[in-house]
Amino acid sequence: MKVERIDHIHIVVKDLREAAKFFGEIMGTKWVGPIESPGMPGMKTTFDTLGFELMQPTSPDTPLAKFIQKRGEGIYSIGLKVSNLDEAIADLKDRGVRVAWRGSGKDFQNESLRGVALTNPKDTHGVMFELLEYDERTPASIANLDRLTNMPSRI
Repeated sequence: MKVERIDHIHIVVKDLREAAKFFGEIMGTKWVGPIESPGMPGMKTTFDTLGFELMQPTSPDTPLAKFIQKRGEGIYSIGLKVSNLDEAIADLKDRGVRVAWRGSGKDFQNESLRGVALTNPKDTHGVMFELLEYDERTPASIANLDRLTNMPSRI
């Protein structure tokens, strides 16, 4: 599997504002948001320019809320930019890694994102990988902000 770079890291938190303040002070970063993600209902999210995305569940029956109940706050997934999603998936399958979900940019209202896939964390030492194929130089998480019609305020 050809990984071009780490695109972003998802961190699930109970309180988005508190976490953004904490991480912002430690890393010296500014956050944009909060926003409601069109691709993932039942959550609020905020991005920074380093590639971190904080996510807070807004409903107790979402995968994020269940993640917090089971494992607590922490890293939810690591987004990896791959050069060819089909080849990356085939390579992972050859290694016994299951793909839990596959979609396209339409799922995230991002036409420049050609494809996305999530691995089953049981097959990857407890880490879910989000594989992303796109042409842009900007990480997908940051590029998504450019597509918002109303730029959200900073946290």
